[in-house]
Amino acid sequence: ADIEHRWRQRQVSVSAPRVATARVSRLRVMAWNIWHGGRRDGDGAGLTATIDAIRTAGADVVAMQETYGSGAHIAAGLGFSYYLRSSNLSVMSRYPIVATHDLYEPFRFGGVTLQLSPDQRLKLFSLWIHYLPDYGGRMKDVDTEVTEALLLAEEMEKRGREIDQILALLQPTLAQSDKVPVIVAGDFNSPSHLDWGEDTRPRHRDLVVDWPVSRSMERAGFVDAFRHLHPDPVSVPGFTWSPRSETSWKDRIDYVYLHGSSLRPVSATVHDEQAPRWPSDHAAVVVDVEIAP
Repeated sequence: ADIEHRWRQRQVSVSAPRVATARVSRLRVMAWNIWHGGRRDGDGAGLTATIDAIRTAGADVVAMQETYGSGAHIAAGLGFSYYLRSSNLSVMSRYPIVATHDLYEPFRFGGVTLQLSPDQRLKLFSLWIHYLPDYGGRMKDVDTEVTEALLLAEEMEKRGREIDQILALLQPTLAQSDKVPVIVAGDFNSPSHLDWGEDTRPRHRDLVVDWPVSRSMERAGFVDAFRHLHPDPVSVPGFTWSPRSETSWKDRIDYVYLHGSSLRPVSATVHDEQAPRWPSDHAAVVVDVEIAP
């Protein structure tokens, strides 16, 4: 009886996901690798901090990585719909999930169709591609020569190949993005060519690198929401790796990508501060997206 009483009390405080009665004109999207299920600072404190970070950001939808057994707890705490693609990937949403899309390898890619309003749908995909090779380790190793050719060759061994395979499978969906817009968000473990140009040479050991993952996304018609709104990588680097370590290589490797003529980014921020401590080794990318009629 006591358990039932507490369960009913808890249900009253959580709003179930529902379709908006009027057309949705703006959506707040969060891409976040929560780091080992958000439990690095403890099962209780870590999960509470993770839920608080999402709630504080005001996210409507979350493309999550490293979900690792915490998804149901986090979604329940938020009152969100929840789709678990794999132990790694999940999608959470204040709007109902009406279909799921199991493209590519479960650990790497998958998504959902959201019903925003009675006649309005959107597809959101969560992505995580391989963390190796460790280009950041190479960049920090000042005793070893690093060239653009070496970085590009290593990138194509895994991440470059994976993103091309994912995009090939996604093509039929992208062909319909003017009717049902598409968002791909997550931890790409790869820098952007938009951040490694002539102006950022001093930050990158005098290298300019045409990173293939971001190039492939660009060629496929995606808009990098953060860099679209903050075009100067010198003044606004947008680093997402890593707020938990002063000694780690700093770079922007987490993204929210938009596809479809109705989507326009209007605000993009990086979240990496919270008392007493930010709970993840990745910052979260939070993007406000305007959805035109």
